[in-house]
Amino acid sequence: MEKNSRKIQLMIIGAQKAGTSSLKNYLGEHPDIYMHEAHECTFFLDDSLYNMGFDAARTRFYFEDSRFKSSPIIAGKYVSILTSEKAIKRLKDHNPEVKIVIILRNPITRAYSAFWYAKRMGVEYEEQFEKALKLPLSRFNNDEKSIRHCDYIGNGLYDVHLKKVFSHFPKEQIKIFLTEDLKTDPGDVCKKIFRFCKVDESFTPTLETRHNVAAVPKSVSFTRLLFSKNPLKQSIRKIIGSKTAYSIKERLLKFNEKSFVPPPLAPETYNDLVKIFEEHNKALGELIHRDLSSWNKLK
Repeated sequence: MEKNSRKIQLMIIGAQKAGTSSLKNYLGEHPDIYMHEAHECTFFLDDSLYNMGFDAARTRFYFEDSRFKSSPIIAGKYVSILTSEKAIKRLKDHNPEVKIVIILRNPITRAYSAFWYAKRMGVEYEEQFEKALKLPLSRFNNDEKSIRHCDYIGNGLYDVHLKKVFSHFPKEQIKIFLTEDLKTDPGDVCKKIFRFCKVDESFTPTLETRHNVAAVPKSVSFTRLLFSKNPLKQSIRKIIGSKTAYSIKERLLKFNEKSFVPPPLAPETYNDLVKIFEEHNKALGELIHRDLSSWNKLK
């Protein structure tokens, strides 16, 4: 663990495609919470960044140094922490007292949304969700990023992942919500998290804006280029700075995207997935003391 440096005190660790982008933006509006400007804080899972140490790597995510040094609460988000015990351990080593927030979504609708997001990011090549479900993860040739995005079943086994989180952090440091909670009353979810962090819970963020809305790339090759790691991009970032580099990348991504509404998931596919997730959902319900029976209803 690094000494004499500020730590992340609040971390959203998952789940992928469960509403975490919206929550990140809501919480980041609070005057006492500094949430990184970058979409995700990948520090705890990116070996090259982690080996740099948090003090050296944080400018890749937190662009306002004065706010980082002065804000009462430093917050972060990375949805892949939930499914990686390595990242969970690293988060604990970084700050054993970190407060953790998790949002869980029906694993079937989450998986379907994740499929289209993986296509948006240029990591999923298969055109049909049903076919992608049957293909082995070995098709990605050990590319960790692609596997993280495209493990549609594994990412939804929440009971398995939560048990690992609970083995490293006390439950008192963890708040778990459902996507339904965030949709029904986002203000209440924010208020509970503000109270959890001991900041002014009367603050109301802007809750009308939708974040991370579905889209597809006009050019998949261009998207893959933007997300690829190469020495030239790293050299440019050193010259112009992380904030400017991130801004340019986001503008190029938006320029290369077009709005998209995914087709409805076939009822027979949904029902097949109910059978896969049913026992895990029951175990999860017992673990977090929530009624999740609606997740197991057939279409």
